[in-house]
Amino acid sequence: MPKDFTENTIRDFYHDDFEDSAGFYKILFNSSRYLQARELTQIQTILQNQISTFADNIFQDGAAVSNASGGSGVDQAAYVLIDISNLGNTSIQRYVGRILKGPAVTNVHNGLEFTVTFASEAVEGTSYATLYGFYSSSSQSSIPLSDVQGQALTFADGNPLNDQDATALPQLTVATRSAVPLSTGTGLLFTIQTSEFYSQGHFVFVEKQEIVISAYEVDVDVDVGFLVIQDIVTVEDDVSLYDNQGAVPNLASPGADRYRIRMILTTKDAVADPLDFLPFAQVKGGVVSKIKTPNNDYNLIEDRMAVRQYDTNGDFIVNPFGLSYQAGNETTTLTMTVQGLSNTGAATAFVDGYRLVQGYDSEYQILKPVSTTTEENTTTTIAYRNFIPVSNTTTADAGLGEWPDSGNLKTQTRFKM
Repeated sequence: MPKDFTENTIRDFYHDDFEDSAGFYKILFNSSRYLQARELTQIQTILQNQISTFADNIFQDGAAVSNASGGSGVDQAAYVLIDISNLGNTSIQRYVGRILKGPAVTNVHNGLEFTVTFASEAVEGTSYATLYGFYSSSSQSSIPLSDVQGQALTFADGNPLNDQDATALPQLTVATRSAVPLSTGTGLLFTIQTSEFYSQGHFVFVEKQEIVISAYEVDVDVDVGFLVIQDIVTVEDDVSLYDNQGAVPNLASPGADRYRIRMILTTKDAVADPLDFLPFAQVKGGVVSKIKTPNNDYNLIEDRMAVRQYDTNGDFIVNPFGLSYQAGNETTTLTMTVQGLSNTGAATAFVDGYRLVQGYDSEYQILKPVSTTTEENTTTTIAYRNFIPVSNTTTADAGLGEWPDSGNLKTQTRFKM
C-alpha cells in the first residue's frame, strides 16, 4: 500500500535538506567525490522549486492549465436497479459497454434494449446495484403509425435482462421496488476530459473520469471537484519500479520510490477534510452554472490586469443583476433572489477590475425593518400628471370636467405626514 505523504516525508525519510535560504542552485559533481542519494533527490527539489516559484506568480493553486471544461459537464442518464442476488461473484462493472435486452412485449415493441455506459456497485446495506445508460429498441419498424407511445418505454420491476451478444455473463433481473429509489428513473453523471491542473506546486495530469453526482434525481445542487491525494509509491505497490532492462522486471533490483500526486473526481460532500477538496464546477438545478477554464485562474498577473481595468473603466455592469423579494420568516426576514440569467445572458459586472459572473439564481435571507419613526409637518411628492380641464378653468382644484391622458399643464399633488 502506498505510504502517506506529509510535508516532512522528503526531509526525514529521503534526507533532502534543501533550504531556500542556503542559496544553492546547482549540485556540482566531479570524479573525486562519491555520489549521494540525497543529492539526486535534491537536484529535483532545486529544479522544482524554480518551476513552482515562477508558476505561483502566474496560476492560482488548482488552476486549469488546459481546457478541462471542453467536453466536461453533466449528463442525464437513465438508470436501472439490478437485483444483486443473481450476480454471484460477477462484478457489475463487467456489464459496462454491453447492450441488455429485456423481454418482448406484444403490440408495444419487440424487445427494449439498454446500452450500459456506467455502473455503480451495490451500497452496503442495499440489495441492488445500479446501471446507467440509455434506452433503444429493436424492430420499431413493425410498429404501426397509429400506435402512439404516450411515454418513454422503460424496463419493469422483475424484468429479466440478457446480454444481446449472448456472452457468458449471468442474466440480470430488474429489482422490485415500492419505495424511493424506484427500479428505473434518471440520475446525473459528471464527466471530465483528460486535462492538466496546477496543484501542490506541480502541473498534474488528470485522466478522463466519470462519477455519479446524483444517483436517482436530476434537479440537484452539487459542488464538483477533486480529492487531491499525495503519497509515496514503492516496488511493493508497483512492480514496474523494478529494473526493467530485461524482458521481465528484475525483482532482484528494486528501483527508487516515487512521489505521486493524484486528483480524483468527486463531490464536496464526499470529502471529509475540506482542505483536500479542489473545486472545479458548480451544478445548480442539474445544470453546470460555473466551471473552471484556463482563462480565469491567473494569480498575480490577474491582479495587475484588474488594476488597469479599474483605473480605465471603474466599476460597471455588463448584464444586469435582477432582484426580486418574497416573504420569508413571517416576522423578521425577507427572501431576496438575485437572478443570474436574463435574455442577455448571465449577470456580469466588473468590480475593482475583477469580472464577476452570476450564472444562476441565488437566494439570501435579509432582515425586515422592525421599527418605525414619525415625521411631522413635512411633504412628499407622490405623483405628477398632465391634464387639460374640460371647462375654462385653469386650476387643478376646479373639480370640473375629465382628466385626459395628455396635455400641457402639470399638477403636483402633495400631502402632509
